[in-house]
Amino acid sequence: MSKYEVSTLKKGRSLTLREISETLELTKTTAFRLVNTLEDMDYIKKGRFN
Repeated sequence: MSKYEVSTLKKGRSLTLREISETLELTKTTAFRLVNTLEDMDYIKKGRFN
C-alpha cells in the first residue's frame, strides 16, 4: 500500500491514507484531496514503503 511522508516533519514513520483519515477524522475522499494538494505543493511525497 502506498504511504505518504512529510519530509520536513518526518519522525521515522509514514502514514497510510486510512491512518491519515482516521487520525484527522476525515472521510477517505476528503483526506485524499488534502493529501493530493499537499503532494502537488511538494509538502509530502507519495511512495511505496515496506
